Amino acid sequence: MQLCISADLEGVACVSHAAEVSQADSGAYAAACARMTAEVAAACDGGFAAGATEILVKDAHWTGRNLDVQRMTAPASRSSVITRPPAGPVTRWPTRRPAGCSRRSR
Repeated sequence: MQLCISADLEGVACVSHAAEVSQADSGAYAAACARMTAEVAAACDGGFAAGATEILVKDAHWTGRNLDVQRMTAPASRSSVITRPPAGPVTRWPTRRPAGCSRRSR
């Protein structure tokens, strides 16, 4: 089974203020990003536990550079994560995605 997950900071638990989704307030923003990473990792772990063989994760908030993939432990670390570098095209980490998942820039 293949699974696609799209995550955005505005949908993360406990994020309730604009400061948490803006890099202007780095403390609140960093905490929100850490919660987003934990929630995505939990979703990936659940997906693998339910039988997923491949998971594609799309970081859908602003620059697409909000997930800390280094903090995603096994089995979530086996997921492919789409990120976006500053002023660049969509890149992928690692370099595979499940068949049938579309890949689009915002």
